Amino acid sequence: MTAEAIKCGHAIKVEWLPRLKENSRISSVSGYELLLTSQSDSIHQAFNLSREVRSHEFHGLKVNTVYKLNLRAKNFDGFGLSAEEQIKTTAGKAKK
Repeated sequence: MTAEAIKCGHAIKVEWLPRLKENSRISSVSGYELLLTSQSDSIHQAFNLSREVRSHEFHGLKVNTVYKLNLRAKNFDGFGLSAEEQIKTTAGKAKK
């Protein structure tokens, strides 16, 4: 998972690639859960995304704010382990 601040620090774009089954080009992922929370206030956004989705943009964010992203894949057995990243929105660029 990678994340970057965009739109002068008022948005974050997140991208990821699915894990493939061993010795296969097929993923067992049926969907994703993507969470965004801020450390300075009560911003909390959650999305359930289909297996075809590989990116998402969060809009309306505050500049100079630290956000935590949490992504986990799901399949027919439930959710997998989470990938986490922390990012600070800054005017015009991102700091990880």
